Amino acid sequence: MIRYGDKVIICDGSRLNGFVGIVYKLADDKTAHVLLEREVIWPVKIDKLELVSTPAESA
Repeated sequence: MIRYGDKVIICDGSRLNGFVGIVYKLADDKTAHVLLEREVIWPVKIDKLELVSTPAESA
């Protein structure tokens, strides 16, 4: 399950495929907004994300 703050890899076939980012926001339409750099936010369907690690606050 993908949650806010999770470190994820984008696997959507776009130009950003393989990039690692942090889940910044979850939308009701099963889309996650992934923060890639300081100001780059990329919307991705949750089923196109691969979990890298859990957030530090839940560990």
